[in-house]
Amino acid sequence: MVLTNPEKPSYLKAWALASLLVWAVLDQSPGLGSLKRRGNGPPRRKIRTTSAKTAGVFTIAYILDQQFKRADYGVNRDLMPLVNFFFDIGGLLSCIDSHGAQGILEDISVDVVQKEIPYVYYIVEYLCKYEISYDGRRSSYRTIGAAQEFTRKCAPDGDKTYESSKIQQIWLEYKSAAPYIYAFYPLFRLYYRRTSKQYSGKKDVKIADIFEFIRRVASKQRVISRMVGHASYAAHLLHATKARDVRINDFKDVPAVPPCIRSFSKEERDLLENYQPDSQIG
Repeated sequence: MVLTNPEKPSYLKAWALASLLVWAVLDQSPGLGSLKRRGNGPPRRKIRTTSAKTAGVFTIAYILDQQFKRADYGVNRDLMPLVNFFFDIGGLLSCIDSHGAQGILEDISVDVVQKEIPYVYYIVEYLCKYEISYDGRRSSYRTIGAAQEFTRKCAPDGDKTYESSKIQQIWLEYKSAAPYIYAFYPLFRLYYRRTSKQYSGKKDVKIADIFEFIRRVASKQRVISRMVGHASYAAHLLHATKARDVRINDFKDVPAVPPCIRSFSKEERDLLENYQPDSQIG
């Protein structure tokens, strides 16, 4: 994986991080023809990458722009790998044909980042807490259904918490990206704070600020490796629950890193004691 390989150049990591974050949010909604079959097996969702590719191209375009501004004259030979990579992933033509960087920023709405993505995080966090609290015991608690019900009752939104049907809908939409959403949730929160007028105090958010934020995060190898390790841990937990569409092969060579979280509180354990296993949300 590019993000965890310290030998890969920083621009590749920024490209991978931007593509991954946007894919996790914008490329999950199923559209027409989104299911495909392999032989006689059950239909599987096609992987959409349109928004992710656009985000990757514009990230590299931003880095190129910054490098050219720092160059004394013309194109430095050291920049040629970056220039070649830019054209390998689509170049200027893909920028012209795309929805646009500002369009992506607008598509990642407050409702998605602030009201939907957190529920995916809470569901995966529940499974992580289960491992710490019960160590494999009480298997009836180790289901997506239990996680969904627990999230409905314990999510920190109070009276504004979604009902079960809405939480189920959110999970089904984002479940393929759930390990990444869980691991990179701190970045989504930072993104919201930097793009929200309520928190940033800015009238308009410059797209360059977002690209610079991604570039700086991608340059922190220890932070990124730890987050990807958390994603690997989450993917293996989801796979163990037999949740569908878990991208377990993404983490074939990525060591799982358990997150540092607390176990269930007494109140939360009491709540689980009254849980009646129902149909799982796959």
